[in-house]
Amino acid sequence: MWKYESDIGPLRIGRLPDGRYLLVCLGDECGTYIDPWAAADDAFTQTTGSARWDSYADLDDVPSDLSAWERQAGSG
Repeated sequence: MWKYESDIGPLRIGRLPDGRYLLVCLGDECGTYIDPWAAADDAFTQTTGSARWDSYADLDDVPSDLSAWERQAGSG
């Protein structure tokens, strides 16, 4: 699992049993992805499907790629 603590709340990306990755923004399950980099990109571009996340106007602290997220031990 990867996590990022943004100015407005947490982002999480975790691996599902089927091998896909789930993006969670502010507690909302936003969608599944073939890889975690695609999920991180949607969080950065605010195209997650979460109305709260995608509509936040002053969001400027989210990294543009997964390398700046914190990786949790033992995660996908």
